[in-house]
Amino acid sequence: MQFKVKKLVPHAVLPTKAHPTDSGWDLYSAEDHLLNLQCPTLISLGISIELPFGWEAQLRPRSSLSAKGVLAMFGTIDNGYRGDMKVNLIRIAINADRIIRCGDRIAQMVIAPVYQFDMVEVNELTPSDRGEKGFGSSGR
Repeated sequence: MQFKVKKLVPHAVLPTKAHPTDSGWDLYSAEDHLLNLQCPTLISLGISIELPFGWEAQLRPRSSLSAKGVLAMFGTIDNGYRGDMKVNLIRIAINADRIIRCGDRIAQMVIAPVYQFDMVEVNELTPSDRGEKGFGSSGR
């Protein structure tokens, strides 16, 4: 399968994979930014993508950046979106690097299938063993 990528600025870096079998594509900042502590910052990637119908792009943190105290917030790019892709970064550690430079790897993108469902409103749901117990936890 293929997906299309368009550079919106000449210096944008196209997504890459370190290894052909990796599930995630590395995403690169298209701009310099100063990250303030605990202040979410949208970072432009300078690219837009076109995914086939039935697919989405999931934006995820990079483990190496997260280990340094800078997190990419999870996000979704729907297959119909054609605008500038952006990653929401937040600096959570006081000693973390404060500056993101153009060309830095800041997140990863995993392309995943999206199954289409019709929603049906009902008055009752089918009972289960778990029921309403353990919201946010299995209770163990």
